[in-house]
Amino acid sequence: MEVRADVRGKKILLVDDVFTTGLQMHAVSKLLLSHGAREVHGLVLARVVWCCSCCVVLFLSLGFAGSLGL
Repeated sequence: MEVRADVRGKKILLVDDVFTTGLQMHAVSKLLLSHGAREVHGLVLARVVWCCSCCVVLFLSLGFAGSLGL
């Protein structure tokens, strides 16, 4: 991955369609923060919910993934 814009000092909102493990949002937020972003937050439209025997996608209406300032 590469950052193609100047993000220094900016607040950034990452938007993703499906949140499965969170690894993608985590990696992108760390990259943006390492390039000087002031804050990174995530917004997801659907989240994978794990149950005892299967994995189902639970569609949320604009579910907030929370602050990813890691």
